[in-house]
Order: sequence, then C-alpha cells, then structure tokens
Amino acid sequence: MARDLGWSADFSPQESGSVLDLLNQGQTDVGVFLSHPKADDLDKQGLIYERHTLASTDVILVGPSADLAGIRSETDAGRALTQIIAAAGAGQARWTAPPANSALAALADSLTKGLASKGMNGGGAPSKSVSGPAYQLMTRASMTKGGLPAGTKIWALPDPRMSLQLQAALSFRSRHAAGKLLVTWLQWPMAQSIVNKSQPAWRKLKA
Repeated sequence: MARDLGWSADFSPQESGSVLDLLNQGQTDVGVFLSHPKADDLDKQGLIYERHTLASTDVILVGPSADLAGIRSETDAGRALTQIIAAAGAGQARWTAPPANSALAALADSLTKGLASKGMNGGGAPSKSVSGPAYQLMTRASMTKGGLPAGTKIWALPDPRMSLQLQAALSFRSRHAAGKLLVTWLQWPMAQSIVNKSQPAWRKLKA
C-alpha cells in the first residue's frame, strides 16, 4: 500500500460483528470483515456503502481423531454441529463455541438454528473417559497461519455453506476522504496479488 499509494492505514483487529458495530456508529471510517448477517442488515438500511467482497476462505471443522460425536459419515454441516453440541451436552465430547460477535459464531448459529450460542460452550461436565481436544470451527486462513490445535484433525464437511467472504465497506456516518480510496485499492491488482499468493488460505472469487 505504501508503494502503491504513498500512505498506509492503521488496522485494529476486532471480531467481524464488532467491526460492523463501529461502522454503524461512525467510529471507524473503513471496515474489513468476514461476511456476517449484520453487514446485510446495515447494507439494507444504507448505514454502510461501497461494500465489496475481496476474497473468500473455507470454514473447517477440527476435532479429536476419535469420532466421539459420531459424525464420520455426515455431510451436512448443520447436522454435524448439532450432533457435536448434543454430544458435548451429554458429556461425551468437548465443543468450543466460536468467539461471540464473530463471523464464525454467526455461521454456527445459522447452521444450528441458534443452538451454537445457547450456552453450550464445551457442554456439561465431560465424562472421565473424554479427554483431549475439543471440536471447533476455524477458517482455513487462521489454520494456515497458526496451524491446527494440538491433537486435532480436520473433519471434512463437503457443505457449500462452509465458507466466509472477506469484505470491506465504508461507514455512512463517518466519511474520511481517504476511505473510498482504501476500499478501491483493496480491489486493485497489487492487493489482489496478495490474495493469489495466499491460496489456499484465501481465494479470489470467480469472475
């Protein structure tokens, strides 16, 4: 960005829902976030604009190698997560819910009809026979950067809903002169070349 435009931007990491709250309140000029229902609501109300999708990343389910929740043959992400949360509630497995206000939490709730956020963070007291890592959702981008949690494997779920888009938008309530230029630059070849180099963590959208 410094080479292309001659200036840089300060980025403050937040969960996607929190970024959208800041955009709604006019406390930040530009937001970069993972696709979230709040973005759709704010877009419909005209409270964010110049919303663009920059790339996408897969959402993956990781968990213990042993099939504690009985999801080995499951292909529907909603049913798999519901089964895992039920197993956690019965003390047969462990489930770590995504951080509140995150895009992963919103996705998990949409897949389980709200079950994922109803206090089922790890379930009840696991039985003594349950040990080791918990099931949890991750983005492929974060997994590529930090690796898999110790003792876990990827549980493949060929469900097209298991992905999130990286998006950028401007706040209607705060209109910094450079904001539009930044959102535009994120779509330019130099920024998109970063997406190309980061595959499979991030993928360009098909034209």
